[in-house]
Amino acid sequence: MMNILETAESIGLQVQKKTALESSSPCPFCGGKDRFILSLKSDRFWCRQCQRKGDAIQLVRDARGLGYLEACKAVGVAPREKSDKSFRAKPVPVRNAWTPKPDSLPSELWQEKAVALVEQCQRNLRKKEHQDDLDWLILERRLTSETIRKFRLGWNTAGFCDRRASWGLSETVDNASLYVPAGLVIPIYQDDKLIRVKVRIPERLRNEDGKPYHILSGSSSDPALIGDRYAIILVVESELDAFLALQSVSDFASVLCLGSVVYRPTEGTYGALMNARAVLSALDSDKAGAKEHYAWWTENVPQARRWLVPKQYGKDLTEGCQHGLDIREWLFAGLFAEDKANLDWFIERSAIMEYDGGLERRDAERKALADIKHWKE
Repeated sequence: MMNILETAESIGLQVQKKTALESSSPCPFCGGKDRFILSLKSDRFWCRQCQRKGDAIQLVRDARGLGYLEACKAVGVAPREKSDKSFRAKPVPVRNAWTPKPDSLPSELWQEKAVALVEQCQRNLRKKEHQDDLDWLILERRLTSETIRKFRLGWNTAGFCDRRASWGLSETVDNASLYVPAGLVIPIYQDDKLIRVKVRIPERLRNEDGKPYHILSGSSSDPALIGDRYAIILVVESELDAFLALQSVSDFASVLCLGSVVYRPTEGTYGALMNARAVLSALDSDKAGAKEHYAWWTENVPQARRWLVPKQYGKDLTEGCQHGLDIREWLFAGLFAEDKANLDWFIERSAIMEYDGGLERRDAERKALADIKHWKE
């Protein structure tokens, strides 16, 4: 029978002794550096960052995705008999079931005005005066020129106000204007409909409040499923991270862009999530991302698995790409992290189609993924 320290080491954690009865290690779930506490006194673990806790059996179950009997065998503990009183489940408080809200679209007038704004800002970004801004997208955000055009990124040269009524929005005495600040214009389309316009305000132009983003009044706050529809879905927070991911995986995965870590899927996107073969949650490697994943996503999207950007690369996909992360290989690693049988088959099958079948590597990988009949639950 292994104690909690031996169990932690058996799953690859780097344990550091703090006192005679307490050690720490990086958290295998949220990536916290030293918040993962291992107590010999209680023989339990607890992460002070993402609040995961439990005994050795629970640690192995969560870290390796094992069932109860498999985890008991891994740590050398005999499974408890169901007749044992200690095994009886305690009453669980009844929670109100979460239901997704209906999908929403801005009005046709708003979309017409917003599309015109986006098109003008696209033209602005191609002007010589905004070459530095274009270079920032390419060099710092790692977006290609093709991606910038595809997702219709643009630049609003000067902030301005317009009448809300001219956009189909209600007006009051205190709120009659629609404001569009200067900055990078990030439009979000879903199924060819413009649902949201966000402006990233450069630091040099921010107000005293320092807010880096402004969402255009009348925009929908619905998370958007971007790209062609596939049974593999990657969940990210920011729009620019979504575009960056699709540069590498648009041939086999869709990307759900939340817009904010606390935004929830609507009926349409929730249905796609529940019908997906695989859902990888790449919410930022920070306290907010860990909290939302374990408090909401594991509860409401059972097949969603936390797949972090490795901490040596940064907290999100953009930082990862800046430090050399191959997003396509990283996503493949996530898909097969607990499925070695399909991984071996995928590598062999895609290699045969590439070298013997004459396909381009991306085409071979896409076809091999589509040919997998049974995914590990």
